[in-house]
Amino acid sequence: MRATPAVRALTAFLAASLSGCLYFSTERQIDYGLTHYHMGLYDRAIPPLMTAAESMEKESPPDPRLVDVLIALGTMATSEHREDLAADFYPRALKAAEAVRPVDDKRLRNALVNLGTFYADDADRPLEAIPLLERAAAISSGFDYQVFHAIDLDNLGLAYQNSRQYAEASEYSLKALAVVEPLTTGKDRVQTKGVILYNLAMSYAGQGEPWRVKTVRLNYADFLRRTGRAKQADELESKSKRASGR
Repeated sequence: MRATPAVRALTAFLAASLSGCLYFSTERQIDYGLTHYHMGLYDRAIPPLMTAAESMEKESPPDPRLVDVLIALGTMATSEHREDLAADFYPRALKAAEAVRPVDDKRLRNALVNLGTFYADDADRPLEAIPLLERAAAISSGFDYQVFHAIDLDNLGLAYQNSRQYAEASEYSLKALAVVEPLTTGKDRVQTKGVILYNLAMSYAGQGEPWRVKTVRLNYADFLRRTGRAKQADELESKSKRASGR
């Protein structure tokens, strides 16, 4: 029986990363692989995680960490521009997350976000991202850490933006901004607000509303100045004034 192109690609992806790998029990493969994944040492992370995933997918009920392993493999495949492999890993991660009992909201949300943003970034599939990201936003609305909910709403806006539905995109970015604005804590709060403002400006630009773009850009410039990036703020303010003819 001949190997399919997907199997051959998967084999090549694994073979390219085998150097220096030691094979242990599944437990040690997970720990070793995820540790090196978080360190950015992908060549060391891929082989044990591939082996661990194969073993874990045979288990019933599945180990919840299978979700983490498959998301990591999808992220590493994407970083190597192997979207063909990521398109296999991310759906498997979601399938694994949906099988976990009791439901693990954090892992389910993570699987939905990774597959959803993967589709949103694909020029042919942004509409497929929307129901996935809606599910993620519904889950994160109940989280104590509301930065995640703001991120999920803005991801929805980005999916609409990439499908050229700019009015809907700006609506979701405004919802995301309304969530993050009152927050006073959270290590990702400041960066998240900046991303939301940028995406909102891009959606307004898509609608052909330059005055709204200018308003958002100036708010973003103020945000940059308050976070210690005065040079970037000056450049953005200058660009806004040129665009409006001032």
